Parts: sequence; C-alpha cells; structure tokens
Amino acid sequence: MKKANRTGANARERILEAAGEIFAECGYQKATVRDICGKAAVNLAAINYHFGDKENLYRETLRNAVFLSYQKYPPDGGATGADRPEDRLRAYIRSFLFRILDPGRSAWFGKIISREIIEPTPVLDSLIKEVFYPNFLRLVSIIEDIVGRDKDPETVRFCAASILGQCLYFGNSKTRLFFLNKKRFAPEKIEGITDHITRFSINALAAINKT
Repeated sequence: MKKANRTGANARERILEAAGEIFAECGYQKATVRDICGKAAVNLAAINYHFGDKENLYRETLRNAVFLSYQKYPPDGGATGADRPEDRLRAYIRSFLFRILDPGRSAWFGKIISREIIEPTPVLDSLIKEVFYPNFLRLVSIIEDIVGRDKDPETVRFCAASILGQCLYFGNSKTRLFFLNKKRFAPEKIEGITDHITRFSINALAAINKT
C-alpha cells in the first residue's frame, strides 16, 4: 500500500529523474524499466500509466532533459542583441558548457545527449530539428556578426562546428577522466574553460576575418 501511494502526483517527475540517470549511465538498450521503477520507488504499472512503454519513456526523458537544461541555461546566456558579438559568443559558449558539464542535479543531461548522438534512436531526428539546429543557427548568426555577413556561409558553419567541437571535447567523460583527471568540473573550472574557448575562438575568427 505504501508503494502505491508513492505513485501519486509527483510520480511522473520521479520516474523522469530516475530514467534520466539510468539512461545516461546505461544507454537506451541496456537500461531496464525495472531498474528505473526501483530507483523512482514506483511499481511497473506507473510506467504504463504515465508513459505507455519504454520507448515513449525514453522520448519524454530526453525532452525533459532538454527542457530543464535549456530552462536553467538559456542559449543566449542572458546576452541580448545590444551586446557586442564577442560578449554574446562568450555567453553562448558558457551556457553550452554548463548544459553539458553542470555538476548539479541535472548532471546526466550531457551524458544522455552524448549517448544519443553516439547510439542514435529515432528520437534524435526530432531533437535536431526542434532544438539543436535552431541553436546552431544562433551561433552561426553570432559568428557572422564577428566576421561579417559577406563571408562564405560554409566557412561560417565550419567555424560554428569548430567552436561546438571544443565544448564537446570537455564534455567527453573519457577526456575528463584520463586527460584532465576530472570526473566533474566545478563551476569555477567551467568558467575558466569558457574563457579559454572564447579567447581561442575569437582569435581564430579574427584571423579568418582578415582573409
């Protein structure tokens, strides 16, 4: 009876939180509904009631992860169109890094997204279309404001991909553990990484701007 009572109003949120951690750790294929239920302290019927099946639970978990992460760290990082493009670039990079390196409650966001990219499911296509691509275009626009909108569009997109690649490098768990000897980055370390990638990228963009 006690367990049934725990499938009340906040059961859905507990399931999503537990699913996020387990999917991030194990991946979609290896994660089990039974393990998720155990971590969320709900019975198996709660999964069927709130999500229908494992595939839909995974889809909603990813969407929830994106929502929470973008709510906490908006893509613009608090910058506005009135700010210098270099400052908007730093705000964008900082927000991106904190989304994938956040050591807090939603620390599994970066891992679950990385797993989805490495081992894609049909959910990835909708995330790219609805979230990741519009966010990529935001970065492209910032770069155009730095190098000039007359630059070759492909060059600008390569620059955007290079900046994101720098950020994702630090998000790789094996990189953190073996190269930097860090499982997680403290907030002040993330700020330092933000400064480094921003300086590196602005200098690179300045060189491209001269060509």
